[in-house]
Amino acid sequence: NFDDFIESIDQPTIDGLNTYWVSKVSKTFVKVALSGLGGDEIFAGYGSFLWMKEAKYHKTNFTNKLLSSIHPFYSNRFTFYGRFYSSNSFDKLTYFRQIMKKETIKEALDGNLASKFSEDHIKNIIHEMDIESDDDVFQYSKFEVKGYLQNVLLRDTDALSMSQSLEVRPVFL
Repeated sequence: NFDDFIESIDQPTIDGLNTYWVSKVSKTFVKVALSGLGGDEIFAGYGSFLWMKEAKYHKTNFTNKLLSSIHPFYSNRFTFYGRFYSSNSFDKLTYFRQIMKKETIKEALDGNLASKFSEDHIKNIIHEMDIESDDDVFQYSKFEVKGYLQNVLLRDTDALSMSQSLEVRPVFL
């Protein structure tokens, strides 16, 4: 069924295979399904929300800075913690959805695009989301809704459920 999945999604995705299988099985029982899409993003259901909440209690210290500096060379959960807790608010937002390092993105682009790519490009995209808030958890929630939810989860759910002739209704949205 993998070829059918690829044809159904029609674009790269990292999160759609599970939706494909759930839709395929659900279609054998129902024509319309209710989905919990949006619940985690709105009600802070991911573990990363707890990290954002706790981050305000973890001040940047020598240990976190040291672990952060080791992270690019030796990545594990401790160096990730150090990198996360010693980072600014913008970087904290991106850590949980970052698939590739900025250097890897630049390497993947052809010469013309690579010369135009900068970290400012990512910052501008996030700035255009209009998610500024004094509350880090609320800001992260808005980031998840306007980014991951809209650009990945809803797109994948729509394409993959419709490929199985299943109507999915995201009741939280």
